[in-house]
Amino acid sequence: MERKQVGILNKGKNNTFSRNKFENLDVGIQDEGEGTIAEENEFVDNTSTKQEGDNEEILKLSPEFYGVGINLKAFWKKIKNWFAK
Repeated sequence: MERKQVGILNKGKNNTFSRNKFENLDVGIQDEGEGTIAEENEFVDNTSTKQEGDNEEILKLSPEFYGVGINLKAFWKKIKNWFAK
């Protein structure tokens, strides 16, 4: 069973949730109660944005030197990012 990130889990009665901002969650409001009112809530998903160079390969397999080459540009970015932390 996969765990999900939930902002508010409501199991009560007659609750009101308004003007909340939910970021990067699987479920903003999970309502298991009765008489719930939810209005003017904002749901933002930033998880799909990737930083540039996250999936670049450092080693590039191509016929350069016995089929192995190094992508120096990607390697340099990884080194810079590592030292910037």
